[in-house]
Amino acid sequence: QLAIQGKLVDQDPNDEPASVLLERIKKERDRLVKEGKIKKQKPLPKITDEEKPFEIPESWEWVRLGDVALLNMGQSPSGDTVNDKEGMEFHQGKIYFSDKYLNKSNKYTTAPKKIAQPGDILLSVRAPVGAINITDRKVCIGRGLCAISSLGTMPNDYYFYFIKAFEEYLVENATGTTFSAVTASTVNEMKLPLPPVEEQERIVKKLDTIMNMLDELESQLSDSK
Repeated sequence: QLAIQGKLVDQDPNDEPASVLLERIKKERDRLVKEGKIKKQKPLPKITDEEKPFEIPESWEWVRLGDVALLNMGQSPSGDTVNDKEGMEFHQGKIYFSDKYLNKSNKYTTAPKKIAQPGDILLSVRAPVGAINITDRKVCIGRGLCAISSLGTMPNDYYFYFIKAFEEYLVENATGTTFSAVTASTVNEMKLPLPPVEEQERIVKKLDTIMNMLDELESQLSDSK
Protein backbone atom coordinates (compact mmCIF):
# COMPACT_ATOMS: atom_id res chain seq x y z
CA GLN A 1 0.00 0.00 0.00
CA LEU A 2 2.85 2.38 0.77
CA ALA A 3 4.43 1.60 -2.61
CA ILE A 4 1.32 2.35 -4.68
CA GLN A 5 0.70 5.58 -2.76
CA GLY A 6 4.23 6.87 -3.34
CA LYS A 7 5.26 6.54 0.31
CA LEU A 8 7.71 3.63 0.19
CA VAL A 9 10.70 5.45 -1.32
CA ASP A 10 11.64 9.11 -1.60
CA GLN A 11 10.71 11.17 -4.64
CA ASP A 12 13.62 12.69 -6.56
CA PRO A 13 12.96 16.08 -8.22
CA ASN A 14 15.47 15.11 -10.92
CA ASP A 15 13.30 12.17 -12.05
CA GLU A 16 11.56 12.56 -15.39
CA PRO A 17 7.85 13.05 -14.49
CA ALA A 18 5.36 10.35 -15.42
CA SER A 19 3.65 12.75 -17.86
CA VAL A 20 6.75 12.64 -20.07
CA LEU A 21 6.80 8.85 -19.84
CA LEU A 22 3.17 8.79 -21.02
CA GLU A 23 4.09 10.86 -24.09
CA ARG A 24 6.90 8.42 -24.89
CA ILE A 25 4.55 5.46 -24.52
CA LYS A 26 2.03 7.12 -26.87
CA LYS A 27 4.72 7.61 -29.52
CA GLU A 28 5.83 3.99 -29.17
CA ARG A 29 2.24 2.76 -29.52
CA ASP A 30 1.67 4.98 -32.60
CA ARG A 31 4.85 3.58 -34.16
CA LEU A 32 3.76 -0.01 -33.55
CA VAL A 33 0.36 0.74 -35.12
CA LYS A 34 2.02 2.38 -38.14
CA GLU A 35 4.30 -0.64 -38.59
CA GLY A 36 1.27 -2.95 -38.44
CA LYS A 37 2.51 -4.76 -35.33
CA ILE A 38 -0.56 -3.90 -33.24
CA LYS A 39 -4.07 -2.66 -33.95
CA LYS A 40 -5.17 0.86 -33.14
CA GLN A 41 -6.89 0.92 -29.77
CA LYS A 42 -10.14 2.71 -29.01
CA PRO A 43 -9.56 5.54 -26.50
CA LEU A 44 -10.11 4.36 -22.95
CA PRO A 45 -12.37 6.35 -20.59
CA LYS A 46 -10.63 9.23 -18.85
CA ILE A 47 -10.14 8.80 -15.12
CA THR A 48 -12.33 11.23 -13.18
CA ASP A 49 -11.34 12.70 -9.83
CA GLU A 50 -14.13 10.66 -8.22
CA GLU A 51 -12.51 7.43 -9.46
CA LYS A 52 -9.13 8.12 -7.87
CA PRO A 53 -9.00 6.10 -4.64
CA PHE A 54 -6.17 8.08 -3.02
CA GLU A 55 -3.73 10.95 -3.53
CA ILE A 56 -0.44 10.33 -5.33
CA PRO A 57 2.74 12.43 -5.63
CA GLU A 58 2.74 15.37 -8.04
CA SER A 59 5.19 13.68 -10.42
CA TRP A 60 2.92 10.61 -10.77
CA GLU A 61 -0.12 10.09 -13.02
CA TRP A 62 -3.29 8.01 -12.78
CA VAL A 63 -3.56 5.80 -15.90
CA ARG A 64 -5.56 2.94 -17.33
CA LEU A 65 -3.52 -0.24 -17.68
CA GLY A 66 -4.37 -0.35 -21.40
CA ASP A 67 -2.81 3.10 -21.88
CA VAL A 68 0.63 1.96 -20.69
CA ALA A 69 0.74 -1.72 -21.67
CA LEU A 70 -0.24 -4.12 -24.44
CA LEU A 71 -2.79 -6.81 -23.66
CA ASN A 72 -2.77 -10.21 -25.36
CA MET A 73 -5.78 -12.36 -24.41
CA GLY A 74 -5.10 -16.09 -24.51
CA GLN A 75 -6.68 -18.50 -26.98
CA SER A 76 -6.52 -22.25 -26.60
CA PRO A 77 -4.95 -24.24 -29.44
CA SER A 78 -6.79 -27.13 -31.05
CA GLY A 79 -6.94 -30.10 -28.68
CA ASP A 80 -5.33 -32.46 -31.19
CA THR A 81 -2.17 -30.30 -31.19
CA VAL A 82 -1.65 -30.55 -27.41
CA ASN A 83 0.79 -33.23 -26.25
CA ASP A 84 3.40 -34.05 -23.61
CA LYS A 85 6.67 -33.26 -25.43
CA GLU A 86 6.50 -31.53 -28.84
CA GLY A 87 6.11 -27.87 -29.78
CA MET A 88 5.74 -24.81 -27.56
CA GLU A 89 5.12 -24.99 -23.84
CA PHE A 90 1.40 -24.49 -23.17
CA HIS A 91 -0.33 -22.92 -20.16
CA GLN A 92 -4.12 -22.94 -19.87
CA GLY A 93 -4.38 -21.23 -16.46
CA LYS A 94 -2.47 -20.59 -13.24
CA ILE A 95 -1.74 -24.19 -12.30
CA TYR A 96 2.01 -23.68 -12.79
CA PHE A 97 2.21 -20.24 -11.17
CA SER A 98 4.74 -19.74 -8.38
CA ASP A 99 5.14 -16.77 -6.05
CA LYS A 100 6.51 -14.72 -8.96
CA TYR A 101 8.05 -16.60 -11.91
CA LEU A 102 6.23 -19.14 -14.06
CA ASN A 103 7.11 -22.79 -13.48
CA LYS A 104 7.40 -25.23 -16.36
CA SER A 105 4.27 -26.90 -17.73
CA ASN A 106 4.08 -30.53 -18.80
CA LYS A 107 1.91 -29.68 -21.81
CA TYR A 108 2.98 -28.52 -25.28
CA THR A 109 1.28 -27.56 -28.52
CA THR A 110 2.46 -27.84 -32.11
CA ALA A 111 0.11 -25.04 -33.22
CA PRO A 112 0.16 -22.15 -30.70
CA LYS A 113 -2.38 -19.40 -31.31
CA LYS A 114 -1.51 -16.80 -28.68
CA ILE A 115 2.06 -16.42 -27.45
CA ALA A 116 3.41 -14.63 -24.36
CA GLN A 117 6.89 -13.17 -24.77
CA PRO A 118 9.78 -13.38 -22.28
CA GLY A 119 9.24 -10.80 -19.53
CA ASP A 120 5.46 -10.60 -20.01
CA ILE A 121 3.15 -10.53 -17.02
CA LEU A 122 0.68 -13.42 -17.09
CA LEU A 123 -2.68 -12.64 -15.52
CA SER A 124 -5.28 -15.27 -14.65
CA VAL A 125 -8.54 -14.01 -16.19
CA ARG A 126 -10.66 -17.04 -15.29
CA ALA A 127 -11.41 -18.50 -11.88
CA PRO A 128 -9.42 -17.84 -9.87
CA VAL A 129 -9.24 -14.30 -11.24
CA GLY A 130 -6.35 -11.97 -10.44
CA ALA A 131 -3.34 -14.24 -9.87
CA ILE A 132 -0.22 -13.04 -11.71
CA ASN A 133 3.24 -14.32 -12.64
CA ILE A 134 6.13 -13.35 -14.90
CA THR A 135 7.31 -15.61 -17.71
CA ASP A 136 11.01 -15.70 -18.64
CA ARG A 137 10.37 -17.56 -21.92
CA LYS A 138 7.94 -17.79 -24.83
CA VAL A 139 4.84 -19.81 -23.92
CA CYS A 140 1.48 -20.46 -25.53
CA ILE A 141 -1.40 -19.15 -23.42
CA GLY A 142 -4.95 -20.47 -23.35
CA ARG A 143 -8.22 -18.73 -22.54
CA GLY A 144 -7.53 -18.72 -18.81
CA LEU A 145 -4.65 -16.27 -19.17
CA CYS A 146 -3.71 -12.97 -20.72
CA ALA A 147 -0.22 -11.58 -21.30
CA ILE A 148 0.66 -7.98 -20.42
CA SER A 149 3.66 -6.41 -22.19
CA SER A 150 5.26 -3.22 -20.96
CA LEU A 151 5.77 -0.07 -23.03
CA GLY A 152 8.13 2.87 -22.60
CA THR A 153 11.08 1.06 -20.97
CA MET A 154 9.01 0.37 -17.85
CA PRO A 155 10.24 -2.53 -15.68
CA ASN A 156 7.90 -5.55 -15.83
CA ASP A 157 8.24 -5.93 -12.06
CA TYR A 158 6.37 -2.62 -11.67
CA TYR A 159 3.33 -4.22 -13.28
CA PHE A 160 3.76 -7.33 -11.15
CA TYR A 161 3.65 -5.47 -7.85
CA PHE A 162 1.12 -2.79 -8.76
CA ILE A 163 -1.38 -5.12 -10.49
CA LYS A 164 -1.05 -7.45 -7.51
CA ALA A 165 -2.00 -4.53 -5.25
CA PHE A 166 -5.21 -3.97 -7.27
CA GLU A 167 -6.25 -7.62 -7.51
CA GLU A 168 -9.45 -6.80 -5.62
CA TYR A 169 -10.60 -4.67 -8.58
CA LEU A 170 -10.35 -7.67 -10.91
CA VAL A 171 -12.19 -9.96 -8.49
CA GLU A 172 -14.98 -7.42 -7.97
CA ASN A 173 -15.43 -6.88 -11.72
CA ALA A 174 -15.41 -10.55 -12.69
CA THR A 175 -18.62 -11.91 -14.17
CA GLY A 176 -20.05 -15.32 -15.04
CA THR A 177 -22.44 -17.90 -13.65
CA THR A 178 -20.50 -21.15 -14.15
CA PHE A 179 -17.14 -19.56 -13.27
CA SER A 180 -15.90 -16.00 -12.79
CA ALA A 181 -13.89 -14.30 -15.52
CA VAL A 182 -12.77 -10.83 -16.57
CA THR A 183 -12.87 -9.41 -20.08
CA ALA A 184 -10.15 -7.59 -22.01
CA SER A 185 -11.96 -4.28 -21.50
CA THR A 186 -12.06 -4.81 -17.72
CA VAL A 187 -8.31 -5.44 -17.63
CA ASN A 188 -7.54 -2.53 -19.98
CA GLU A 189 -9.65 -0.13 -17.88
CA MET A 190 -7.94 -1.08 -14.63
CA LYS A 191 -6.65 2.07 -12.88
CA LEU A 192 -3.01 2.24 -11.81
CA PRO A 193 -0.86 4.99 -10.29
CA LEU A 194 2.13 5.59 -12.58
CA PRO A 195 5.41 6.79 -11.01
CA PRO A 196 8.40 8.11 -12.99
CA VAL A 197 10.50 5.24 -14.42
CA GLU A 198 13.41 5.96 -12.07
CA GLU A 199 11.10 5.78 -9.07
CA GLN A 200 9.52 2.59 -10.39
CA GLU A 201 12.99 1.03 -10.35
CA ARG A 202 13.61 2.19 -6.76
CA ILE A 203 10.22 0.84 -5.66
CA VAL A 204 10.83 -2.54 -7.32
CA LYS A 205 14.28 -2.81 -5.74
CA LYS A 206 12.86 -2.01 -2.29
CA LEU A 207 9.95 -4.44 -2.65
CA ASP A 208 12.27 -7.20 -3.92
CA THR A 209 14.44 -6.71 -0.83
CA ILE A 210 11.41 -6.85 1.47
CA MET A 211 10.01 -9.97 -0.25
CA ASN A 212 13.39 -11.73 -0.03
CA MET A 213 13.55 -10.95 3.68
CA LEU A 214 10.05 -12.34 4.19
CA ASP A 215 10.96 -15.51 2.26
CA GLU A 216 14.05 -15.94 4.42
CA LEU A 217 12.05 -15.46 7.63
CA GLU A 218 9.43 -17.95 6.44
CA SER A 219 12.16 -20.48 5.67
CA GLN A 220 13.72 -20.00 9.12
CA LEU A 221 10.33 -20.48 10.79
CA SER A 222 9.73 -23.68 8.82
CA ASP A 223 13.17 -25.02 9.77
CA SER A 224 12.55 -24.31 13.46
CA LYS A 225 9.34 -26.38 13.59
